[in-house]
Amino acid sequence: MKIPNSRIVKNISWNVSGIALAKVLTPFLTILIARKVGPNVYGTFTLALMIVSSVDVIKDFGMSEAFLVTKNKNLDIKFYTYLTSQFLFSLLLVFVIILVTVFFYSSLGSGQVIIAVRYLSITILFKSISEPLIIINQKKQKYSLLFFRTLIPSILNALIAYSLVLLGFELNALIIAYISSEFLLAIFFSLKSEIKLTFKLEYNIFINFFSFGKEVIIQRFFTGLILSKWDIYALGYGFSETIIGLYRMAQNLMVTLPRALIKEYNQVLYTEILEDRSIEKIKNLYKTYVLSSSIAIYLVAIIFNIYLEPVVDFLLGSKWLNAIDYIKSFSMILPFIPMKYFHLSISKMKGFYKKYTKLYMIYGLVFFIIIYFLVMKMNPIYISIAYSFLDILFSIIMYFIFLKNQKHVRFLKIHILMYLVYFVTYIYLVINLL
Repeated sequence: MKIPNSRIVKNISWNVSGIALAKVLTPFLTILIARKVGPNVYGTFTLALMIVSSVDVIKDFGMSEAFLVTKNKNLDIKFYTYLTSQFLFSLLLVFVIILVTVFFYSSLGSGQVIIAVRYLSITILFKSISEPLIIINQKKQKYSLLFFRTLIPSILNALIAYSLVLLGFELNALIIAYISSEFLLAIFFSLKSEIKLTFKLEYNIFINFFSFGKEVIIQRFFTGLILSKWDIYALGYGFSETIIGLYRMAQNLMVTLPRALIKEYNQVLYTEILEDRSIEKIKNLYKTYVLSSSIAIYLVAIIFNIYLEPVVDFLLGSKWLNAIDYIKSFSMILPFIPMKYFHLSISKMKGFYKKYTKLYMIYGLVFFIIIYFLVMKMNPIYISIAYSFLDILFSIIMYFIFLKNQKHVRFLKIHILMYLVYFVTYIYLVINLL
């Protein structure tokens, strides 16, 4: 089957370029903000935002994935059910967070962190409106509109925060900017989306979505809470906000940002495959778009490591040079990401998604235990090395599960060579850090 390359390239361009443009433009302001507020304030905000964003693990019951793969029949009522359930549950979560932070303020640790959590929790409600609208536009392949979903909050967040920092605010600048940007994103998609915001809940649809979504919830618990946030919580327990700030800045540069871009890149390929689910199309897309992007990312990561110190000094300033070791330890995660996302996407379509759920559970428990004990070693670089090692190991295991559960997309020799080169490079970097 001939793949409509022009449409794929067009959709990838729209989907990735909005994120890429936001991530290219906002770092200049973010760098200026980081120079002003320093690692301590940045670390305090990071910890507060991490606590609030933890509810993303469960707040939509996995319905975003269920809605994305559902058939288009009665799509409007399915969307209303998805929107309504997410909004109601988000409202409950906001109420609980505010209640806890008001009545248990004295026993919850850092006062600045707790106050920040209380105010940032309102963004959960804004996201319960914007995220369903983003998902339905994604399902309809309205990628020209999705171009703005990251660009708007990122640019506005950076501009508002920098303006307030110049006026003398520090932590409050970051809080106000984040709340404002999420609110304006919800307004934008409410006005621009073709579907109207209507709150209506169909019980049978909700149950069907939830049945599919429970696997997603389990995976999100381990990926969205333990694997994405436990290391930050652990650092908060054993180290200062300054260490958290350095660690998180490195993680944002080498893990969070690249993953966001590659995830959207993969999402276009996934929606393209879902049109007719052709094996030939899957093989061609995997070879043309996935394997090639992994090799390109590896080469970029190597070049970045060579010139890392002058780049960090120039961009962030000398106070951030202590983040360099963390950046190096995270860098070899990058080339594994395109394949990992594609394997996960195909597992949903081919029906072996539960195999990855079990793997995520084991991975999450191992990660939890290892990070807990490494905090006691009082050297945060061990945490970043463990994070990257387990992520790479998990990616390799995912590929072999992928091989076992489908027979058409393999490229075994290429994968072995790529994984060997990536892993040897990672070991070399780690040896030089210890």
